Amino acid sequence: MRKWASTLLLCLPLAAHAAVLPDIGRGVQALEAGRLDQAEKNLLPLAQRGFVDAQHYLARLYKQVGTEATRDEAIRWYEQSVSKYPLDADPLGRLRFEATRDPQHLLGVEQMLLQQREFGNPDALKRLVRLYRDFPGLADDDKIGDVLGAALATDDPDNIAAVIDWYRKNDGVRENFVQLIQLCARHYRRVDDCLPDLALNARMGRNPERVTELVDQALARYPSERVDAGLLYDMASRLLTNNVPQPPMQADAIELLEAASSRHLPSLARLGEILTDRPDLIEDANPIEMLEQAHAAGSADAALTLGRAYMNGTLVEIDPSRAEQYLSEASETLPAGKFSLARFYMRGFAGDDEYVRAAPLLLDAARAGYQRADLDLARFYAENRVVQANPAYAFAFARIAQRNEVSGVAEFLNQLQPRLTDDMVAKGNSVAEKEFEARRYRNEPMLGLALNQESGATASESTLKDGETQ
Repeated sequence: MRKWASTLLLCLPLAAHAAVLPDIGRGVQALEAGRLDQAEKNLLPLAQRGFVDAQHYLARLYKQVGTEATRDEAIRWYEQSVSKYPLDADPLGRLRFEATRDPQHLLGVEQMLLQQREFGNPDALKRLVRLYRDFPGLADDDKIGDVLGAALATDDPDNIAAVIDWYRKNDGVRENFVQLIQLCARHYRRVDDCLPDLALNARMGRNPERVTELVDQALARYPSERVDAGLLYDMASRLLTNNVPQPPMQADAIELLEAASSRHLPSLARLGEILTDRPDLIEDANPIEMLEQAHAAGSADAALTLGRAYMNGTLVEIDPSRAEQYLSEASETLPAGKFSLARFYMRGFAGDDEYVRAAPLLLDAARAGYQRADLDLARFYAENRVVQANPAYAFAFARIAQRNEVSGVAEFLNQLQPRLTDDMVAKGNSVAEKEFEARRYRNEPMLGLALNQESGATASESTLKDGETQ
C-alpha cells in the first residue's frame, strides 16, 4: 500500500472533486477490492451526511490503513455506527485500548460480546474466541474452555476456525499444540487454514509423503475463496522455519512460493531469499533480479536480503554503500533489518565513528523479539576497541540471551567471566531482570491486567537508556 498523502485527506470534502456522485455500493466494492482512495471518495461524503452504513464501512477503511491518525478517524466513525452495528463495539474497544492502553475498553468489549451471544447474534461467539485469543488475561482457563467448547459444539466452520486459531496462537503449550493438530486433522477439509499446521506437523514427524500430499492439496485449491497466495506463503514458511529441529523442506516450500509469487509480494521476496543461498534449486534462476523486483514493489524483506547480499558479497560484489541503503530501508520496519544494520556498523563498513550506532539498533531489535540481538548487544558492551567496555551490561544481555537459548551465548559467557567482579554480576542481574520484565509487559499488553487486576500495578520500565554505552 502506498503512503497516504495527508493521511487519506481526512475529512476533506472529496465529493466536490468527484466526477460522479458518491455511492455506498461502489464504495464498499472498492474497499473490498483494496482501492482505498476510491472507497474513501464514495464513503466519506455520505458518512459526513449521517448515513450510518457509510460510517460503518468508512471506519473499517481507516482501521485497515492502520496509522495513528487513521486509528483516530476509525474510532470517530465507529462511535457513530455502533448504534446500528452493535458488534462495531469490538473494533472500537480494541482501537481505544490501542490508543490508551486502558484494559477497561477490552472488558467492555467482552461484556458486549457476552450480551450479544445471549441475544443470539451468530457472530458474537467467534469474536469472543478471538478476543480471548488476542488478550488471554481477560479470562481464566475454565472460562476460556467453556467458550471454546461452545464454539466447537455449533459445528459452524467459522466458529471452528476461530477455535483452531486460538489453539494456534497458544500452541507453545504441548497440550494445546496436540489439540490444534487433532482439530485440524478432523476439520481441514472445511478449514483450509489448517493446511500449514498439518504440513508443519508432518515435517516434525519426518513424513515427507504427507507433506507432499498437503502441498498438492493446497495447490489444487489455489486460487479459491479460502486458499489464496497468503496461505501458500504460510505453508512454505512452516516448511522453512528454524524453530523446529527437523531440517527445512526447501523443495516443497519453493513449489508453493513459485505458485504464489506472481501475485504475492512476500512470496516473491522469500523465493528470492532462498535462491540467493541456493540458486541451484531452480534452473536459470536470477534471485537478485527477483529481489530487485520485490524491492521496487515495496518489500522490506527484499531490501533486507539485498542489503545482506551486498554486505556479504553473496551473488554480487561487496558494496558498502548499497548495503547500508538497503539495510537502512529494512530497519524502518523489520527487527531483522535493525539487527543486520547494526552488524554492518559493528563490522566497520562505515568506519569507527559509526560503530556506536549499533547499540540502539540492537536494543530495538531485541525488544521487538529478535532474540539474537541480545548476544550482539552483549558483545557490543564487552568491546573496548571503539567504545568503553561495560562488562555489567555485557553480562546482562548475555543473561537474557541465555534465557532465550541463543546459540553461542555459553561460549561468550565463558570468555566474559574472568572480567566480572561480584558488583558487576549483581548489577548485570538487576538490569537483565528489569529489561526482561519490561519486555514481557510490552509484548503481552494484558499481562498487567491478568497479574494485577486489583492493584492496578504497571510494569517497571527498563533502566537502560537506548544506545547507552557507558
